[in-house]
Amino acid sequence: MEHTQDIDPRPESTPSTVTIFGSEYRIRGPADSTYGREVAELVDARMKEVAGHQRIQSPLRVAILTLLNLTDELLSERRDAFRLASGVEERARRLEALMAAAMPADSGNHPPDRGWSD
Repeated sequence: MEHTQDIDPRPESTPSTVTIFGSEYRIRGPADSTYGREVAELVDARMKEVAGHQRIQSPLRVAILTLLNLTDELLSERRDAFRLASGVEERARRLEALMAAAMPADSGNHPPDRGWSD
């Protein structure tokens, strides 16, 4: 009889408490809670930055503007990464074509010469 074991596809998570824009939140994230704190610190810093530039009192409004700024940065980085990957793929195709043109047509179709002759 075959034994099967249920495997939880989610990585191990650890709860931690973080402070964002003066409010405490209990979050669950990867087992390494340092990452969750880093994310929270980034969000907190960005919210303070937005609030300072806009002189906005509403935490919800600050959060939404921060979300828009962070999402804009994310999408911009994704576009840049896509452009870079496309450029690499195009260069690889050109290099492959140059290599194919430089190789003899029957290259690799026979065993190497062992020095024997008639």
